[in-house]
Amino acid sequence: MHEKKVEPMTEEELKIKEQKRIKKKRYQQNKKRKWNSEIINTYIYVQGLPTDVTHTEVRDHFSKCGMFHIDMKTGEEKIKLYRDADGKLKGDARICYLQPESV
Repeated sequence: MHEKKVEPMTEEELKIKEQKRIKKKRYQQNKKRKWNSEIINTYIYVQGLPTDVTHTEVRDHFSKCGMFHIDMKTGEEKIKLYRDADGKLKGDARICYLQPESV
């Protein structure tokens, strides 16, 4: 039988082999992420609201469509009324629902 002479890899060859291994591992991880991570938007952006609208009025009106997502930090619904530099309402709002069907 012929014995195959195995020469040790050079440092550059080892680096290339390690880079290929890391690249393959990242590819496999990204493939898994794409398979089960479907991003669903549950936010709506509303324009043309009266400038004297209140948070309660917005909540009451848009709650007819579904339940709001609750902010874990504040414990309140995720409803944001946009204001200008002076603190006056601009007539825009961002609302986050719990289910995508509500959007």
